[in-house]
Amino acid sequence: MSKFYGERSDVEHLLALLGISQPNLVDPNNGGRDETGADVAYICPARRIGIQVTEYSADEGNIIAPKQQSRATERKLATKAAGSNEAIKGYGMTSSGNYIQALKVRIKAKLMKSMAPFDEKWLLILAQKISWGSTMSTFAAAAHIAIAEMNLEIDPLLRGSQYDRVLLVLQLEKVVVEWTPTRARTH
Repeated sequence: MSKFYGERSDVEHLLALLGISQPNLVDPNNGGRDETGADVAYICPARRIGIQVTEYSADEGNIIAPKQQSRATERKLATKAAGSNEAIKGYGMTSSGNYIQALKVRIKAKLMKSMAPFDEKWLLILAQKISWGSTMSTFAAAAHIAIAEMNLEIDPLLRGSQYDRVLLVLQLEKVVVEWTPTRARTH
């Protein structure tokens, strides 16, 4: 399965949380033959939206830990649990880190990429990813997110960027934190 199909599923999940059903989502890169900078294109009646998709990583908020260490640890635990003879194939771990710092790292990485002309450009950041081997290493708790603090730290990065919307989706808790040039809010 190509990367596009997984990212399309993530965009469908976001749009469902926003109350949009049966969206017209297409591969903007023509199966890898073109490069637009977008991972998914959302075709609406009035506009074409290019969406870049990235995964939040709690490790990136912890300055002293090597990047992506928890992702590798979680995948090892998940693989071990899947291969066990136990009836319940679960695993557990903790993740830590400053979520605002981790978001800034993800956003800065995406700010370096350019996108082809679209009517709108969105950045989708996935946290609490509903995927075996990814949920804990991408975990950020909704109860701990402070919109005012995020605005102070992240707004300066996004002002003047190519993005019309940045959406942090906490998949397990079904929470969307949205930034637009005029405000940040939680859905």
